Amino acid sequence: MSAPAGLTIDLAPRLRVLQPPRSVDKGSRTATGVVASTGPSFEWEEDIGQFVEFLSFEPGHVNLRRLELGAPLLDSHGVIDNQAKMGMPSLADQYGVVTDVQLEPEALVCTFKFDGTDRRRWVFDNVADGIFRNFSLAYTVHRYEAIGQDEELRLRGLHPELAAVPAGVPFLRAVSWTPYEVTLLPIPQDPAAHLRGVSGTDRNPCSLVGLTGAQ
Repeated sequence: MSAPAGLTIDLAPRLRVLQPPRSVDKGSRTATGVVASTGPSFEWEEDIGQFVEFLSFEPGHVNLRRLELGAPLLDSHGVIDNQAKMGMPSLADQYGVVTDVQLEPEALVCTFKFDGTDRRRWVFDNVADGIFRNFSLAYTVHRYEAIGQDEELRLRGLHPELAAVPAGVPFLRAVSWTPYEVTLLPIPQDPAAHLRGVSGTDRNPCSLVGLTGAQ
């Protein structure tokens, strides 16, 4: 389905699978790692079709308030019986909290403090031992801007994985977006496939600027 330039659509929350933590401090029960980067993410949305997403880290483009207030570190985004319930986790789903946020030129870095109670101690221990390695970031996008042809060619040369993306698939950069939770996942999932089960009430308005050739 094509989305005309200037359209505002109802967009589902997005997910990105993260790298394992950069560092772990067993004494303070904290871990620090990259939760988002400028690399591409292969996405699908009903009103756009297939597209390639990039995140902007320019000042003012990412709203860090929810992370800075202590966003939760959750178990599988609160998924129950394989049904996505984004935005509705219970207290039992929370493994820890974001305690520090650093915005770098090409990455967003967070420090998490893990629950130290006896019933949750095993979670941090498994992260520290490298057993739990699959983190995911949930975020909402409020504005996408289409990436021009020259910049698309540059990005294709920079990221070999984009060679398989057909010509005509939109390259979009999120220039207004809000991360709101981080999760531990047992198995990395395709973000677009995971979020197709999100209910309409969890969607948010998103402006599409300069998009003329969505498939």
